[in-house]
Amino acid sequence: MITSVILVIGIECYDEHCADSYLVGNLAMDQILWNDALADGVSLFEICDNDSQGLHEAHVILTNSHDTFRPDLRIKEDTNHVMFLYGAVFHPVIHPFRQGILDAAFNLFGKESVALMWPRYQRPPRIRTGRTRLQEDRR
Repeated sequence: MITSVILVIGIECYDEHCADSYLVGNLAMDQILWNDALADGVSLFEICDNDSQGLHEAHVILTNSHDTFRPDLRIKEDTNHVMFLYGAVFHPVIHPFRQGILDAAFNLFGKESVALMWPRYQRPPRIRTGRTRLQEDRR
C-alpha cells in the first residue's frame, strides 16, 4: 500500500508566440495520503518518520505525535491528504504568480488537503487548510 508520494512539479511558460515552452520553476513536494492511512490502520507517525526528517517534524508539529490534528490548529475539515512543500524555485518572471501556482499545487488532488511548507529560515511550518484559509491569507 502506498501512503506517501514524492512529487516534482515542473512549471512551464510559453514564449510570446506560444511556439516553445520553457521551464521557469520547480516544486518539490511530498503527498501523505492521510485519510487512506487512517482507514487502513497505518500509523501516520511511522509513515512520516520513515520518509524524512522534514516529514517527521511536520507530523510532530501537526499532531503532537498522535494520529489526529492538534486541537489548537482548528482543522475541522475532512483531510484526504497533506501536501508538504519542501523545495521551490521560481524564475523572476513568474514571481507575481507564485501564490496562484502554490494554490494550484496544494489543491492538485482536491481541496480536502492541508498545505504545509517551511519558510527559508527554519521556523515551524505555516499550515493552510482548504481554499477558505488561502482566501483569508490574501487579505
